[in-house]
Amino acid sequence: MTLLLIAASAFAADDDVTKGLKNLTEVHDIARIFELRHAMPSAPLPPERGDPWGTAYRIEEDSAGYRIISAGSDLTFDEKSWSVCTQFEGNEGDVVFESGAVCRTNRQWLHDRIAADAGAQAALDELHRAETQFMIMRTPVAQALTLAKLTAAAMQGIGTLIETYRTQHGDLTRLERAPEAMAALLARPATGMHPLTHDAWGTPFRLMIDGSSYRIISAGADRELEPGTWSTVAHADVGEDIVYANGKLVRSVPEREVLNEGRSQVVPLKQPVVPARAALTRFMKIDSTITAPVISNRVEPVYPEAYRRLGISGIVIIELLIAETGALEGARMLKSVAPELDMAAMTAVKQWKFRPAELNGKAVPVIFNLTVNFKLN
Repeated sequence: MTLLLIAASAFAADDDVTKGLKNLTEVHDIARIFELRHAMPSAPLPPERGDPWGTAYRIEEDSAGYRIISAGSDLTFDEKSWSVCTQFEGNEGDVVFESGAVCRTNRQWLHDRIAADAGAQAALDELHRAETQFMIMRTPVAQALTLAKLTAAAMQGIGTLIETYRTQHGDLTRLERAPEAMAALLARPATGMHPLTHDAWGTPFRLMIDGSSYRIISAGADRELEPGTWSTVAHADVGEDIVYANGKLVRSVPEREVLNEGRSQVVPLKQPVVPARAALTRFMKIDSTITAPVISNRVEPVYPEAYRRLGISGIVIIELLIAETGALEGARMLKSVAPELDMAAMTAVKQWKFRPAELNGKAVPVIFNLTVNFKLN
């Protein structure tokens, strides 16, 4: 297994909640790069960065997958904790992200403390962006679109070299007649993340020169050139050929249409659950002898619009500790769907009011499991 230490970078925020949220954002952004590397192994490793407390992220990668770990505010890695996937409290614990899944996180603890930090809401919005982009990046469609953008950038690089040559020599005649001249031109150092001789899928570019005009063609995700399509409008298909001609990208994959077609591919990013409290002896489990609590005031959760657009839905299950007064004394996640749905459910449920459970006509404290169903209309 290859072990990399990503050097620390500076963070302006000093507050613990903001730093904790920024830390999770960094971890998700790094993970997104590793997801791209699955589609394009030649993609570079993540740029140097570290957690908000100044400790280099520990990153492990091998043929089986990758792992990203932050040491947290105690600046110390606790390797014994990495095998237990759970939510934890505070910023001292290690955050662990493994091959597309969150193993250890303090997200719920941080979310519960947003109101105490004036700058935390902006940091939470950034985390939401990072989580959403990570989920999208895991889809084959998004990975292919990213490769299409890298391919277009390489085409532009080739075009710049050709146009510079044309300015210097007056036309492209020598390039057209002498393949070795073109090879020498492309042998110049590339600024992209792969050589200018082939596209991001590894297929050689087709270069066509006619007098002072030129065309560069990529076979796209399907790696098959289709000359009959080069003068037509591209369909919502990542396999379509990409064409760059005389300084312009004249045929490309329609990104918005392709993303809409691939919405159903998004896999929700489930979160680990919060451990059960050790001392719950006064709270009773509901059975046939106990009348369950009754909701007296229900607040509907807000469905995150970004999740609705991505088609993410499902049932969140929350364990509630309801006192004999009907007051809510605790809540923890038992079943996650995705971060923002989990927190939307938790935020709403914490505002609910209950009439207490009863045993033989007497109010009793109970453990009550509640389901919140997010449905797409």
